[in-house]
Amino acid sequence: MAARCFLKKVEDYHHDRLRAAVGEGLAALQVTAALFRPGQRILLKPNFLSACHPERGVTTHPAVVAAVAECLADFGCELYLGDSPALDSLEKVIRKAGYQELIRRYGIRLAPLQREHLRPSRSRRWFPRLHLARELDSFDHVVNLPKLKTHSMMTLTLGVKNVFGCVPGKHKAAYHLSAGENRLYFARLLLEIWETVRPGLTILDGIVGMQGNGPGQGQLRSTGLLAMADDALALDAVIGHLLGVPADQHPVVAEAIRHDFASARWAETELSGDAVADCRVSGFQLPAVTDLRWRLPDFLARRIRNWFTTRPVIDPERCVHCGACAAICPTRAVRNRDGQEFEIVKELCIRCYCCHEVCPARAVDLRPGQGTRLLYHFSGSDSRE
Repeated sequence: MAARCFLKKVEDYHHDRLRAAVGEGLAALQVTAALFRPGQRILLKPNFLSACHPERGVTTHPAVVAAVAECLADFGCELYLGDSPALDSLEKVIRKAGYQELIRRYGIRLAPLQREHLRPSRSRRWFPRLHLARELDSFDHVVNLPKLKTHSMMTLTLGVKNVFGCVPGKHKAAYHLSAGENRLYFARLLLEIWETVRPGLTILDGIVGMQGNGPGQGQLRSTGLLAMADDALALDAVIGHLLGVPADQHPVVAEAIRHDFASARWAETELSGDAVADCRVSGFQLPAVTDLRWRLPDFLARRIRNWFTTRPVIDPERCVHCGACAAICPTRAVRNRDGQEFEIVKELCIRCYCCHEVCPARAVDLRPGQGTRLLYHFSGSDSRE
């Protein structure tokens, strides 16, 4: 049976319009009878990267979650809200991201995903065991609520990447360390986690997305899109197509196609709602990350990649010395020089861009390598585009 994806143009976060769109999507996907029955414990899993106001576009907007909560409360479900933020506590993110009112209104309970549990993966395709939050065992179903954003390592962060939040905090850094600079390795890890958690429903907040150098420091972009799917990978493939991102530039989708995942090709997904042509987003800016290997042997690629690969660099004028970059770095490449300025040791940096993700002051820039800058110069293009 083909995966199903519902698309709806929604231009703002008005509750009634969102509530109607979510209700229409649930009917189109025909998932309510299988997933949502009275008394079932449902985990709502938004994107809670860090403690930011909703207007920053870093976290899933509370208005989307409120519309979903209202629909599920009508089915008599018990609702829980959970994630494992990169640095901040779940409680701090909730306060800053504007979730307190909807938690009170719909009687939602908090479920920090923080207790470590090494469990067998579902498919054992690449990783036989995974570090996932033990709290997941307490729920009947997971509703995945990602935010449409670019991602400096993985091009886009959508449905599959959002499930990475089910990994307890300290193990996120360990996984980044094991992946290093290999985006396809990390894509396989994300796919293994997604297959194991297997959210029954994914609802994407794409009303206002983030383009450029996301997921924490990009530019807001009004994309006016709510997307819902019974398969997060199918949703990712469809959204990538709508944004004009070739599959081979979207590591999660590229690796899924390479390994014959049934829902990896957008054209094979059963679509409903608004027409694809009406939902396309033109001129969407991707991250300025370059990872040129030219299919060279590893020993040659290692010699030249440092000259071409984009690196994170700390701007001392914008740095507020909060230490978030040093705390998140899996290789301890971020150092506090002389007790004052922070710097990144090039030899230790694995270019996972976690420091860029979490910096609250937008002080971590992504700087193309010297070789890439020369290519842009001689081609007459601007490396900042």
